[in-house]
Amino acid sequence: MPPGPMNLPGQIHSGEKVRSADSPRAMATIKETQVYTDSSDEAADVDRLGSLEVPGVDEQMAMALAGREEDGDEGKPVEQASGSACKSLWVSCTKQISGHKGEDRWRTSHYGAESLGMQTGYFGVFDGHGGHAAADHAAGELQDYVWAGFKRYCTQRNAAIGSTGLEVAAFVPLEAFADAFLCMDGLVKAACHSGTTASVVVLRHLKGSSSDPHGETALSMAWAGDSRIVVVDGQTGKVRRVSKDHSTYNLVEVRRVKEEEEEGLRSQQDEWGSKEKSVVGRLLDAKGEEMGPLRVFSPDTGTSTVVTRSIGDRTASSAVVAEPSYLSEVLLGDESATVVICSDGVWDSLSNDEVAGIVNSHATASEIAGAIVKKARLTRANRGLRMDDITATVVLVHPENPRFRDPGSLGVCASCSIV
Repeated sequence: MPPGPMNLPGQIHSGEKVRSADSPRAMATIKETQVYTDSSDEAADVDRLGSLEVPGVDEQMAMALAGREEDGDEGKPVEQASGSACKSLWVSCTKQISGHKGEDRWRTSHYGAESLGMQTGYFGVFDGHGGHAAADHAAGELQDYVWAGFKRYCTQRNAAIGSTGLEVAAFVPLEAFADAFLCMDGLVKAACHSGTTASVVVLRHLKGSSSDPHGETALSMAWAGDSRIVVVDGQTGKVRRVSKDHSTYNLVEVRRVKEEEEEGLRSQQDEWGSKEKSVVGRLLDAKGEEMGPLRVFSPDTGTSTVVTRSIGDRTASSAVVAEPSYLSEVLLGDESATVVICSDGVWDSLSNDEVAGIVNSHATASEIAGAIVKKARLTRANRGLRMDDITATVVLVHPENPRFRDPGSLGVCASCSIV
């Protein structure tokens, strides 16, 4: 039995449709939300859950080629502000453009100190495939299991050190993420056939001390799939951390899949997994010639995926697992950074350095997120690529701190232009 979710006050709110669904023109434009948080312990919890409508693709392509977008009154960002007199901890904005499927989902939540022991932000991007049901489940429920695992971890740590409360842990540990991802994987497989990537960043703010009066912010990052997380340093403008995609473009992941084949570690799987060893190869065209990227095939179901880790995917190869990878680091009170979480609709078009350049060329989370999705859309159109779902969540951490203290270190990234 998976652990039950952790019930937190003020957590569940349905996300608003920022763009009107009545007009194909409106549906083809960027959808966005912004959440402003601060260091007040009394700040109310804020939660937003996002999805996409399926637009008229021809109209969206025409707009992309024309390099323009509509921006009516209904397109203004939704803002949640609390205790604005206090120093901001982070500011986030998510913007999306729907492709032909509309399977991207996102989640942005903020918890006050009374809920999780200290100010906490949760940001997730979920890129569904084979339908949107898996992404719906993960966006709606994964964070409950993350908090349940985190609560168990804190309970165990408290018992070891003789303390109480949830403030004992700055980082959400890998084990809490892993338990949550695997529980979510089982629940999704029981509910539907589709799958989804999951990339999650949790920020927790440690109160200031005499040596660091503004306080530190701990970043915990976990992901399964290819919705990449990039952290851009606020002082140098360079990429500070980046997640490694779980896909067949990652040779380490291909090696993992092949080693599991050779060792037969997954030849006898659970009720959902393939009972046969997986095969890594390519699709064949009408002439029998290989085409496209490497894929992981399930011999007994005939399905294949480019991602090598995901949540769900009931009929995928048993080598496609939900176990996440993990990164963590601390931002000191006088440091700043920009966290960017995007679906592969962005990363198929833009490099890490190009995204860092966009970050360096814009001041606000809204401007950065908007520039990323527009640049990705235009690049896909210019290259003749299929219009995929494009989602960008941007979080400015310690946004009131000075950025780019050494402008000479920015290099060519700072000159990245948005057409």
